[in-house]
Amino acid sequence: MVNLLLCAAPFACVNQDSRTSFVHDILIAEYGEDILSEMSQPFLTRKQSVNACVKANKQKKKMEERMTTFKIVTEIKTSWPHKVSHEIIFKRLNEYFEGTMWALPAPCAVCC
Repeated sequence: MVNLLLCAAPFACVNQDSRTSFVHDILIAEYGEDILSEMSQPFLTRKQSVNACVKANKQKKKMEERMTTFKIVTEIKTSWPHKVSHEIIFKRLNEYFEGTMWALPAPCAVCC
């Protein structure tokens, strides 16, 4: 086992490690850490993989719905009319008040 390790990684220091650590070191030297981490993940059963796929699809759909809602809200906010200032509001109210105020009509020509 030590010879295999030294063939795969000639500069590796050899300690009194267990057989599994030797195998682990050989696999890392031969194939790399990424491949070893992928291979060491547990396999899912058919039911687990279907459930994981369904869950991922639901999360994707939920995220798409949130993004759509966010876009709609953003469009509404940008297209919504801006707030009218108090100065303009009071000016228009004053004009309305003065325009609807009752004034004493002029006397008619017969009464004069």
